[in-house]
Amino acid sequence: MSNNFVMVVGATGGLGREYSIQLIEKGYNILLVARDKSNLKTFKDSLLKKYKQKVLTYSCDITDNQEVINLFKFIEENNIKLSKLIHIAGIEIEDWFKDTSHDDILGLANTNVIGTTNIIHRALEVKGESLDILVMSSLAGFFPMPMKAVYSASKRYIIELARTLNYELKGESTHILAVCANGMPTRPDIVEKLKSQGVFGRLSIVNISKVVRISLKKLNKRTTIYVPGRFNRILLGFSKLIPRSILVKILGRRWKKAWQKIEANKKVRKI
Repeated sequence: MSNNFVMVVGATGGLGREYSIQLIEKGYNILLVARDKSNLKTFKDSLLKKYKQKVLTYSCDITDNQEVINLFKFIEENNIKLSKLIHIAGIEIEDWFKDTSHDDILGLANTNVIGTTNIIHRALEVKGESLDILVMSSLAGFFPMPMKAVYSASKRYIIELARTLNYELKGESTHILAVCANGMPTRPDIVEKLKSQGVFGRLSIVNISKVVRISLKKLNKRTTIYVPGRFNRILLGFSKLIPRSILVKILGRRWKKAWQKIEANKKVRKI
């Protein structure tokens, strides 16, 4: 059996699972990477019951450099060559910067920036004849986001990393796509947050299966940035007409109002 694999990092979450399923349906061997061994085993077993492709798992915390080193040792020892890297792992925190714990701030930065960079850089050393990299950014990466200051900055980093690496790696059979998604209802708490944003939240919601399907096509077409959802693309285009100093105030008021609504709903449920 071929030793060419797709590695999905963050494979057991809703989005990671969808990428894994759609890729294995296309005939790819899959290396599933996530922190929780139990979830990895359960997901692997479910895939093996339905598909004939090879499925491997590896438990790894991408914020721990030694664990990442061990992951790539596993890849090399098994003579695995990566044809695609699907990097979904990431953290989102919503709160005022000064009210967020130091550990949470560092955890977000270590996951979204350092961990992501580490995985991408090491993947280049084990690529097959070509390597397509899909990394999950966010629509928030295009905006100055009060209550999401570190998150939006980390996603902006991914956008610019994709742009720059595609220049640097041109001619080396390697390409990177940043998917700048918004409004993906992967968990109940995310659904609640989207509803708290009113009409804008509802309009921004995109279908997960469709995002995965189209983003994989965009990756094959060597697109650099993909923003799912027509409304989100219109919103992004309109925002470019507004000075950043005004935009940050608009977004700050909007997120503060949404946050207050979420907190009020929590109090009602407790009563």
